[in-house]
Amino acid sequence: MTSPNGLWALYVATLGEGKTQRQVGEMTGVDQATVGRWLRGEKIPTEAGVVAKLAQGFGRNPLEAFVAAGFLSVDDAGRGLERDSRRLLASLSDRVGSKERAAELEEAQKVALAIAARVLLERDEQGEILGAQALTESMDEGRRRVGLPPSSGTFSSQGYVEDMIAGLLFLARRDRDHRDDHEDDVDQPQVQQLRRGMPGGAAPLADAARTVNEEPGLTKARREHDEETERIEDDRTGMEPL
Repeated sequence: MTSPNGLWALYVATLGEGKTQRQVGEMTGVDQATVGRWLRGEKIPTEAGVVAKLAQGFGRNPLEAFVAAGFLSVDDAGRGLERDSRRLLASLSDRVGSKERAAELEEAQKVALAIAARVLLERDEQGEILGAQALTESMDEGRRRVGLPPSSGTFSSQGYVEDMIAGLLFLARRDRDHRDDHEDDVDQPQVQQLRRGMPGGAAPLADAARTVNEEPGLTKARREHDEETERIEDDRTGMEPL
């Protein structure tokens, strides 16, 4: 199912091609920071009037915009939706769906690699001599757990195998050490989800430490800094064409 945020972001970008965020904001009565959040897929409008104004400003059927914003389905819009609008929405939905599938695959591959690193670490600590076979089996185990097909099992060189094993072991140990040090800093369900390497809660091992501890530990000063940085970025990009 296509994300309404993603569809709305692509719809606004398509209609507003060649215009700045500020210009789009003026057409819809919202500030350019809001337009920026639309384009990044961070939010969608909650007021029908804003959606209708965007469509009317670009000479489009408001029903088309209501579908893009998730207020209506194509079936709900019925005969009021012209063939041109249906074609546009179908094309945008296909593009969003392709991006979402690619993102899901990338996340699954990251999780599979995280699991492979943990499996390798277990085998290493059991005294096994690790080589290409152990690397392949560990990577296949990670892929199996997230529903991906096995890897090809071929590597470019022995040096690549050794570097890959060393890198995965280093990241797995660092992740484990960090979790041992900071387990009390986060909600237990989040820790357990990261340990299992499940999609939705896991991150690549290189980022796992930050993922575990950042969000719950954000201070007021950090939030204010991030908000100010975002405002400055919005001011800058508001003058650039979409």
